[in-house]
Amino acid sequence: MPLLGTVVKVALVVVAVLLLVAGVAYAADYGVGGTVEKKSRDPRTGEYVVHLGLDLGPTFKQALGPDQWNCLREGNYVKYHVRSGHTIIYSEKGGRVLYDSEVPGVPEACLQGGPGGGSGFPLSNPIL
Repeated sequence: MPLLGTVVKVALVVVAVLLLVAGVAYAADYGVGGTVEKKSRDPRTGEYVVHLGLDLGPTFKQALGPDQWNCLREGNYVKYHVRSGHTIIYSEKGGRVLYDSEVPGVPEACLQGGPGGGSGFPLSNPIL
């Protein structure tokens, strides 16, 4: 019986620490890294979607405009902030910003195109 009590106490401490870490990450709006796993277009709605896989969590979908969607590639680096939902997609880790959920329009990097990000195609609504 003493062994069972020790196991229960250790399990409770581990759960408490995990809850504390999750609470601090949420309160600090921690940015979790990940990658663009795939791009798709919803056949029912015609919505442009990217599937984002996070390092510490599940894959989720982010709807985008067609210009931003065309700019992204599988493997682009993602930073997702857990509390605010603020999503930033970069050409690569430390690279150019290709999408920012808090900034309207198309980032300059998408307008430029070229290697490492950007479509290289003319955009329908360029923001200069």
